[in-house]
Order: sequence, then structure tokens, then C-alpha cells
Amino acid sequence: MKIICLWASPRNISTAFMYSFAQRKDTIVMDEPYYGYYLQQTSTIHPGKDIILKNVETEAEKITQSILKCSKNRKILFIKNMAHHVNGLDINFTKQFYNVFLTRNPKMMIASLIKKIPNINIRDTGYKDQYDLLVSLLKLNKKPIVIDSKNILINPKKTLTKLCKHLKIPFYNSMLTWEKGGIKEDGIWAKKWYENAHNSTGFYSYENKVKNFPKKYNSLVDECSYYYNKLLKYSL
Repeated sequence: MKIICLWASPRNISTAFMYSFAQRKDTIVMDEPYYGYYLQQTSTIHPGKDIILKNVETEAEKITQSILKCSKNRKILFIKNMAHHVNGLDINFTKQFYNVFLTRNPKMMIASLIKKIPNINIRDTGYKDQYDLLVSLLKLNKKPIVIDSKNILINPKKTLTKLCKHLKIPFYNSMLTWEKGGIKEDGIWAKKWYENAHNSTGFYSYENKVKNFPKKYNSLVDECSYYYNKLLKYSL
């Protein structure tokens, strides 16, 4: 089985990306397996935190082993992960993966994230964790793939075709559309986070605008932009 791991930061079409791969007949998908571990290890307040912790695995080693031992009847396993969910873990196991980083213009991402989580900081955004993971993978001689989410939204077919070529898998037109309402693999947190994805039938059009952005987050935008620009040097 080929394992493709998406290392995302929040609010950057990672769920739509997962839905896209879920349309492939040769692929199974896994939704943020380390989310419970992350919530247990931090004091951060997320929507539905108590329910999530009661219903998902929170021991990192068990999560990793469940991924590596996955024996479903498919050729490809696609894992959607938030990069900051694995902060502090030994990531040597990712040598076995095809690692893809999905990022987004920080101002646009932060404008979306603060609607879900108040008073966010750099860790909540995942940018530094993405870059740290990328550096760690480079040290393991694993060259990752970085995708800016805007490129998918501007031209989904072109970007996904290029990605599939790098992953050495065929591109299918079925990856461009899906039915409304989510997928069976959605995590228990879907009702709190996936409203836009559940109302979609494909990748929405790109919009380069942010209205009424709070000035108190300007310094956070600058901090995130430092890592965002470093990530883009490895863009697909």
C-alpha cells in the first residue's frame, strides 16, 4: 500500500483535498488521526473537545501503529493531518510516506481560523510546525511536495494532475467533484469544522480578499508569513 500523508495547516481546503482523494476507487482516506493526541497534550480550546477526547484514540504510538498496519483492500491510503498535531513526536515513521504539505496565505487562513478559535497564536496556525516537519524530512533524505491551496482553487485539474504525477499515481476526473454532505470517513469533529466542505460539490473558486481583518493579528500574520514563504520554496 502506498501511503500519502497530507500535512496541512488549518482552514486551507484540506478537507476538500481529502474529499477529492476519497473519490478514487483505489484509495481509502483517514481524517486527522492525531487530533485526539493533540487535544490531550495541550490546553487549547477547540469546538467539541470533550466529545472528541471521549471518542478517539489519544495514544500516539497506537495511532501510528494503526496507520502502519492498515490492511484495507485498497492500493493507496491518504491521511489528512494537521502538522501541529504531531508536535514533539518522533517522525521517523514518515520515511515510509509520500509527504505532501498544503499551505495558504496566512492572512486569509487566520481570518478563517479566528471564527472558530478565539485568541490564536503561532502554534494554532501550524505554519512553524509545517516548516519544522519539512526540515526534518529533508534531513531524512525525503523530499516533500508543497502545494499552495490557491493553486488548487485556481485550476484544480492542472494542480491535481501535476501532484498525481509526482506521487506516481494516475489522475482521475472523479477527484474534481463529490456529493454534498461529507463522507463516511469524516472525523467526529466534522459538524464543528466542515460546514463549507459539506455544502460543496467540488473545489470552490479562489477569492483573494479579506474583509475587516483585526489589526491585533497583524504581527501573527508576519510571523506566519516567515514560515509560509520558506515553505513556498519547495512548491510543486
